[in-house]
Order: sequence, then structure tokens, then C-alpha cells
Amino acid sequence: MELTTYVDTLRHDLQTAAAAGDERTRETARLLSAALDPAARL
Repeated sequence: MELTTYVDTLRHDLQTAAAAGDERTRETARLLSAALDPAARL
């Protein structure tokens, strides 16, 4: 199953939502974004 487009959209949406937060929020979103692809493929 091809998940790349789905995961990329999730990553983008997470980063967009986090942009309204402070630096800690943006860093947390960045770390979560890195884990999206492997988690989605489980």
C-alpha cells in the first residue's frame, strides 16, 4: 500500500498546526513528524 502521500499530508498538517505554538511545541511536532512514516507503516 502506498502511504507516502498520506504521511506527507499528515506531516504537513502537524507542522502547520504547531507553527502557532511556541518553540517547544514546534520541536515536539518536528519529533512526532519524524516518527509518522514508520508508525503508519506498522
